[in-house]
Amino acid sequence: INQQGVLFSSNTNGAGFTTLHIFYDLALDQGSYPQGGLVLSGNTLYGESGGDYRGDGGIVFAASTDGLSFTVVHKFAAARAGIQYTTNSGGAEPSGGLILSGNTLYGTTVYGGSGSYGTIFAVNTDTTGFTTLYNFTNGTDGAYPAASLILSGNTLYGTATQGGSSSNGTVFAISTAGTGFKTLYSFTATTLPNSGGFNNDGADPQAGLLLSGNTLYGTA
Repeated sequence: INQQGVLFSSNTNGAGFTTLHIFYDLALDQGSYPQGGLVLSGNTLYGESGGDYRGDGGIVFAASTDGLSFTVVHKFAAARAGIQYTTNSGGAEPSGGLILSGNTLYGTTVYGGSGSYGTIFAVNTDTTGFTTLYNFTNGTDGAYPAASLILSGNTLYGTATQGGSSSNGTVFAISTAGTGFKTLYSFTATTLPNSGGFNNDGADPQAGLLLSGNTLYGTA
């Protein structure tokens, strides 16, 4: 059994570091390589583990702040065959972190889904009601969303690292019901496609967005 990450707490003065949970390999079916931030509701922390190429598609988990309980909220099916990406029905390898609205967690997966280009998903905190809200196609919508979502009213906003009109990523919006997907912006081509180069607006956004009024702020 191999240790593949931890969930921890620490006092703000640097004292009292505590390991709340240790993630092990596939034998325990509890995910590996946790990535992204946590969200807190009451005394419960929610987060994701990203999975790996060996057949682990990642999980959404819940853990008590004292480390005494750990629950797999949802387990994603694998979407890799070795290093090759494959399709599945719900996405795989979440990495950007979650957002919580009421009793529903929203997030993205980098891979998997019907086109193997990642998904947007929702799942209830009681482990029920998992829904794939959107499957990315690597078209004008984008591909491989790696960042957390933000929520305003009933609209989720996010970024995809690739796809779009120039394959350099997108900013998108979708309702919490999974309807009305809209590409808000496609990052433009660079002077050296697939090898870097220059443009005026950036490429490959990998971080979440910030919303102030009607304006979204982000990085690429």
